[in-house]
Amino acid sequence: MQPANPAAGTVFARQFSHWFQSLRAGFIGRFRAHLLGYQAAGALLLIAIAATLLTGQPFSVFLFFSSSLAAVLLGILGAASLYKFWRMLWTERPASPLAEFGRWLRHEILDPVRLANGLHAVLIVNFMGMGFGLLKASIPLLVPFFWDRHFS
Repeated sequence: MQPANPAAGTVFARQFSHWFQSLRAGFIGRFRAHLLGYQAAGALLLIAIAATLLTGQPFSVFLFFSSSLAAVLLGILGAASLYKFWRMLWTERPASPLAEFGRWLRHEILDPVRLANGLHAVLIVNFMGMGFGLLKASIPLLVPFFWDRHFS
């Protein structure tokens, strides 16, 4: 199906390309600001991998955290959107709630700088969660609890 105005498609493509380039530039440009978080997450993950190799525990079990990340992000975005829409309807009462909600999504949620910082935070938390899960599962194998040996 052709758009009613063929130029409208190219305008949208230009706007999306500009937004994506801003997101990419923001993500790369803000990497140094989040470097300490990446280093801490990487160190935790490397220690956890070393403990996993030492105990012989399978590594793939705790990669579930990264596979469920998209579902968690969509759930958080959905809950935040429902809260904002409910608050907008009952307290702010704009003349056009859907237009105001679209403006909120476009200018506050999909802002390239905010989204780039959020992507950094999500990646850091993801790596830390994987490392913590691996390390936590390795603790009883490295230092068994007294009762585990006593009652087995």
